[in-house]
Amino acid sequence: MSDPLLIQIDGNAVILTLSRPDVGNCLSAALVEELHRGLDRFEESSAKVLIFQGKGRHFCTGFDLAGLAEQSDADLALRFIRIEQLLARIWNAPYPTIAIAADRTVGAGADLFAACDRRIATSTRLDAATLARLRAALAVERGSVDRQLAELVRSVAEPGLKARMEDYRSRQRLRTPCHGRNVLGRGSRIA
Repeated sequence: MSDPLLIQIDGNAVILTLSRPDVGNCLSAALVEELHRGLDRFEESSAKVLIFQGKGRHFCTGFDLAGLAEQSDADLALRFIRIEQLLARIWNAPYPTIAIAADRTVGAGADLFAACDRRIATSTRLDAATLARLRAALAVERGSVDRQLAELVRSVAEPGLKARMEDYRSRQRLRTPCHGRNVLGRGSRIA
């Protein structure tokens, strides 16, 4: 099995490449831990800029759902906590962070993209629902939180996490204003 994260030092930049192209670079527990180690390595270096990108067609297609049925609530809680810690580290980083996204950038991948200081979309293939959520997330001031997601994260120690996750997903689908339509209009570009 190849490394889920490639680390490249290029002058004053460290490039972290999500390297699971066969599954859309989705965030497995191992990849999240490697990203934490990548941040540690960057912080120990003299580099000035941290760049995130995906190998292959997609930047990141979200949370890795493989083996979800076999995981306990505690396992899922730990995975969510580690992803939230990673996003918080990136969001609060005292150094510049840049995400370069191509093609699909959804779910936790969109969260990773949004947590960076600078975001570059090299393709306009984001689906309309994700684009609407991403634009809303980028318009929110730092410190604001999706209350339902915060409630879900706080409840990880309580039994029934999987059911609450499904309920949250259902509510998110209902809240999506565009329902698959192009919300920006024909010929619009990502700003």
